Amino acid sequence: MDDIQPAIREIADITVDYGIRKYHTYKRSATIIRFPELEVVRIGSCYELVADVLRRHFKVELPEDPGTDANPSGHLQEFALPDLSAG
Repeated sequence: MDDIQPAIREIADITVDYGIRKYHTYKRSATIIRFPELEVVRIGSCYELVADVLRRHFKVELPEDPGTDANPSGHLQEFALPDLSAG
């Protein structure tokens, strides 16, 4: 649990640590999808399984994983800057 930032631990109601997942992909953490927008924030472990379930059962197409060589962290907008023009 030491790798979770203290600010995140403070706002969480519960923290569960099961250790390394069965399908752990090194260099990538868990897949994160923003709901209800269905926007992929981070491509992580088991991403292809999550994408397959959403495609087959809900007709939702997620972007393809470019692979760990092209995007080691899996973050799709890691370096995105906020839009400051609306101010």
